[in-house]
Amino acid sequence: MMKDKKEDLKGKMWYFLLYTGGFLAAAILMLLIFRKENASFTKMADGVAQHYAVLMWIRNTLRQFLHGNFALPMVDFSVGQGFDVIGTLNYYGVGDPVNLLTVFFADNHLDQMYMFLILFRMYLSGLTFSYYCSTAGIQRKASVLCGSWLYVFCSFALMGGMKHPLFLNGMLYLPLLLSGTEKVLQKKSICFLSVSVALAFMSNYYFMYMNTILCGIYLCVRLFGHYREYGIRKILLLILKMAAAWIWGVCLGAVIILPSVYAFLHNARVDTAVEEAQNFYSIAHYRKMILGFFQTLPMTNGWTVHGTAIGGLAGVLMLFTSKKRSRENCQLKIGFVVLLVLLCIPFGGKMMNGFAYVTNRWSYGMAFLCALMAAQAVADLKEQNTKIFLILGVAAGILAAALSASNGKAMRYAIAALAVTVLAFALGAILERKQRKRLAGCLVSFVVFAGVCCNLITFFTPVGYSYAARFTKRGVSESVLLNRAVKNVQNAKLAEDGFYRVELPSSLYNCSLAAKINTTEFYYSVIPKSMKDLYVSLGMAKYERPNVMHGLENRQILKNMLCVRYQSDKKRITVNEDALPVGYTYDKIMHKEDYDSLTPLERQAALLEYAVLDDDAEKILEKQGKTFERGKRPSDGAVIGGNLKITGADRASWKDGTLKGKKQGRMKLKFQTEEKSETYLVLKGLSSRSKVRKKQILFVKSKKARFEIPMCAVSNEKEMNRDFIAVNLGVAQMGTCSLCFHKSHTYKLNDMEIQGISESFIKEQTKERREESMTEVKQSTNRISGKISVSEDKILQLAVPYSKGWHIFVDGKKAKSFASSVAYTGIFLEKGEHTVEMHYISPWIILGTVLSVAAWIWMALSFAVKKRRISVDKRIK
Repeated sequence: MMKDKKEDLKGKMWYFLLYTGGFLAAAILMLLIFRKENASFTKMADGVAQHYAVLMWIRNTLRQFLHGNFALPMVDFSVGQGFDVIGTLNYYGVGDPVNLLTVFFADNHLDQMYMFLILFRMYLSGLTFSYYCSTAGIQRKASVLCGSWLYVFCSFALMGGMKHPLFLNGMLYLPLLLSGTEKVLQKKSICFLSVSVALAFMSNYYFMYMNTILCGIYLCVRLFGHYREYGIRKILLLILKMAAAWIWGVCLGAVIILPSVYAFLHNARVDTAVEEAQNFYSIAHYRKMILGFFQTLPMTNGWTVHGTAIGGLAGVLMLFTSKKRSRENCQLKIGFVVLLVLLCIPFGGKMMNGFAYVTNRWSYGMAFLCALMAAQAVADLKEQNTKIFLILGVAAGILAAALSASNGKAMRYAIAALAVTVLAFALGAILERKQRKRLAGCLVSFVVFAGVCCNLITFFTPVGYSYAARFTKRGVSESVLLNRAVKNVQNAKLAEDGFYRVELPSSLYNCSLAAKINTTEFYYSVIPKSMKDLYVSLGMAKYERPNVMHGLENRQILKNMLCVRYQSDKKRITVNEDALPVGYTYDKIMHKEDYDSLTPLERQAALLEYAVLDDDAEKILEKQGKTFERGKRPSDGAVIGGNLKITGADRASWKDGTLKGKKQGRMKLKFQTEEKSETYLVLKGLSSRSKVRKKQILFVKSKKARFEIPMCAVSNEKEMNRDFIAVNLGVAQMGTCSLCFHKSHTYKLNDMEIQGISESFIKEQTKERREESMTEVKQSTNRISGKISVSEDKILQLAVPYSKGWHIFVDGKKAKSFASSVAYTGIFLEKGEHTVEMHYISPWIILGTVLSVAAWIWMALSFAVKKRRISVDKRIK
């Protein structure tokens, strides 16, 4: 017995060394390729703005914790305008145990940190795949090695995992979840599955949703044909056991999961217009999908990136031609057909994406299955039908050649690799039959690994697609996030007490997150719905996606209301003397319905003059017996009209509601308003008439500003209120501007107008808001406090996003808060002097903590009971 255990341990050590050695060799090859290109692993936009910035925030927060600041932030004003930390950042890795490793990297090694975490997740994915193979009964080292290498360096990892590092969490936890499912089917404890569920949910609930469906498909396939053997009762018990494991896992991780779920349910993107799925994709899509089985292609194709290196395809062909008619092989074939059907129909992508829109971000499931089929084929080399396999290999090569007209040299390398791999597999089968098992395993493993390296070379280097050249250069990511404007703020030593925000140059990068600065911009997948409701209502020129806010577009009213005390650019920092403190008061209210009936610029003026309240807020005031003066529109003269004249056009025209322009074309405009005002060029009914979002194809240029107007898809124009786009031209009574075309395009444009918000109105109303506002403001982790004195009953509006996580106390007594000005927080104040304290606790985190503690106690008790039973059994024996 001891000898068997030693042999087994020795075999596992050898496997671990071989797998690790192969992984390191392939990883070093990747690093050398990127080093030659002087490239990092980050991609602009999502990679830099979201994943890199969040990793910097996680690292900085962990370091503060280790240096004695044990108050972990649940809300952070560098996360958007003050969003929930867990709810917003869980999608990017807050809650992922792997990200704890960020603490070990120095300030000057952030690119290396980013690279390491990507490669480490890939490495762990191979280990979890190996563990699944062991659990499923695939014991041959060569077969598991082949499958692991194919899975780790699959197309999804190289495309999705390197573009969005957290996408690798789906790959990492899928084998663990399937291993736990397999243990349940083998009548073992559900503890392993429950812990896997907890870790997967805590790391990324989005991919856990897809993994849950994949596990459901796996369970159905595994039970297929067993209903007579198991019986209905046993199958139902297995399903209940699985459900219990899932519920237990959710409870184990509830402290992270529940706040994340709460944020998701109140997310601005949840009610985004649901895309209608077509019955089928285009022919081009299917062509790319087929070629994707041969090699990694440099396009996502709707995230249909399901392939592995060529060894995966060879394994699939070999399994389908195998003489062995085992139940396991049959189930693998059924699973392949099921997943292939889901890949081929748009409904499959829509279902896997929560029925929102069509995307196949679950395609790593197919990569897992291809790698598993390759592992099973290698394990059963002896049983292969060599002749039919060779015929299928030739047919696959001919098909790839026929479809790859536009892929040229790179696909020819893939076809050559297929020929070598097919011959190696066939030779391996012959060697197996001649009892040369070890030699056959070495041959097949070597060829599969060589195929992996060949795929890396053709994908990343000029030999094929030069994909490495598309990544940012080393050091660029940090310089983008900590740019000159940000460093001006950091170096200025703005050592003021209290709460304030800084407006940075318009950008989609979350610079505030990396630099720990309170700003107004945000770019996250999860943001409060009320944020979208507010900014959509104001006709913001650049706000065409609900989760991307480039800043306040220099709108003075918004800057004043959001405590924007400083404005920084590359050259200097300017002070906004009119910035209000974090809390200011209103003595008049406007109902949300009346607000909605106004034009966007009238709404903006109304926000400064009235506390805009919805039905829930008014009910709170009614219960307290409070009444306020009501208004239905802003004061006369707040929003003023003007004259607009087209003075010239260069390669551009506007006639009968159609706006046409050539590349670099422009239309010159002259404007004048009735008095000095913050002037806006208003574009009514502007539409790109496009089914997809267009980037930077139209912009307005004046002496004081240049505003790009990105275009959303026609299906989202109504939802994002793009019928009314107001471009801020600055404070002026007269001037000129140009409507410019970045690319040739034809738009629909119903009307162009000049409107303004009176400068005197802005100053007068700002002064009224400031008269009775908060003083002695102090901000600390999860807390804001201050004092205020009011001469009559008033509404105190706080420039923090409204959330049920805020608990507000006035003179030590809890006050009922409500949404004010659509997205911010309001409370009622009685006449007199008051101390206001705000404490933030993430919604549902208390319930989540209770559930997590109870679940872990139950886990500990179950282990203790099991250990005691084993001890008793040993004594009896």
